[in-house]
Amino acid sequence: MQHFNCKYLIIKSLVSSILWLPGAAWAQAPVGPAATTVALTECVKVIKGDSMALYYDKSYVLTPIACASVCRLTRIDPQGNFDGEVRDYTGPGNKLRYRQHYRHGQREGAYESFYLNGQPAIRGAFTQGQPAGTWVFWYANGQKQQELEWLSPSEPRLRIVAYWDSTGQQLVTAGNGRWSGIMPDLHRQVSGPVVNGLANGIWESRDPATKQLLTTEVYQNGVFKNGKALDGKYPGPYKDQALLRPRLSDPTGPAEQFKVGTSCAARLASYQQNMALRNMVLVPPKPPGDGNTYLSRLMTKLSEQNQMLQNILRDDAYRATIEADITELGVLTGFEGTDPFIRGVFANTVPALGNWSAATANGQAVPGRATFEISVYSNQLQVRAHWNIKQPLPAKMLTTSK
Repeated sequence: MQHFNCKYLIIKSLVSSILWLPGAAWAQAPVGPAATTVALTECVKVIKGDSMALYYDKSYVLTPIACASVCRLTRIDPQGNFDGEVRDYTGPGNKLRYRQHYRHGQREGAYESFYLNGQPAIRGAFTQGQPAGTWVFWYANGQKQQELEWLSPSEPRLRIVAYWDSTGQQLVTAGNGRWSGIMPDLHRQVSGPVVNGLANGIWESRDPATKQLLTTEVYQNGVFKNGKALDGKYPGPYKDQALLRPRLSDPTGPAEQFKVGTSCAARLASYQQNMALRNMVLVPPKPPGDGNTYLSRLMTKLSEQNQMLQNILRDDAYRATIEADITELGVLTGFEGTDPFIRGVFANTVPALGNWSAATANGQAVPGRATFEISVYSNQLQVRAHWNIKQPLPAKMLTTSK
């Protein structure tokens, strides 16, 4: 009996250590009116001693076992960190998808990922939480895709050693050639010249279907210099960060945050709402005239604010985001933003540009939301904007939609 009680106290301590991790969150933002949060203990099963099974959704948010998509087998140290070999299983038949190693919460050692068919997808290694050495990538049919190399912590770290397209043609050999592929999470066809393993010259992204040129970026010996967006949603130059340079996709990284999601019932309600949205005719709000004309008129209005321009044009690192609601009558209101001064300027300037056409769902006017991104590039003021239907839609519309 004494041995049982001691073991119980150890397990309880291990679970509690997870619950009180500094980075752990008890809940995410609710999803829809039926959202309810769950305790972390509902997403964890103790196997033996410090070995546990943790259950996640596809985004690596901790989820009740009954509706989880990923099962992670791991050890947990007394501080509540991953320790030793970690294996993630998912899909029909609980296929092994990821195998990696941790040392007290930091990735250290071999890393492997697999396709659902069992073929290897990626093999590499981490050192002190950072990718290191040579990483090899494959297509799902077993054909090699690329070899990348991470060097010292100084920039640029990543070198492209070799690359093959999906037909087997080698496009980069011994660090020289042209890289071309679909960038992870970007859903764009990206290509550019590689010299001595580093991005050099002009890289570009295109729409995979239409082949329309969307973005260009300039690199020099692997260092990003500047870029230019050509699509209508976010047009204009930028130089704050590179978007096109090859990078490592890390879908399992969020698991380290120990975020806890919503109940299975809430997830089902969210799924049903999303299905209802798919069956609705949704029309986003529309500014007076076309979008480009509206932004030009807005720039003219902002240029009249001499004090604002004098304050921010001197700083090429200036960034600000302003958001506003668009009412069912097409009026922009409720301005919010990171810079109180420019937020006030927008609140006084934007209404003078006229009312918008309201967003609609199945022909019924619904609230919209507009976001304005302000930056300075080469002492020139830049404004990008995007707008859409404000979420979530009223529950009544979702439940009555057919």
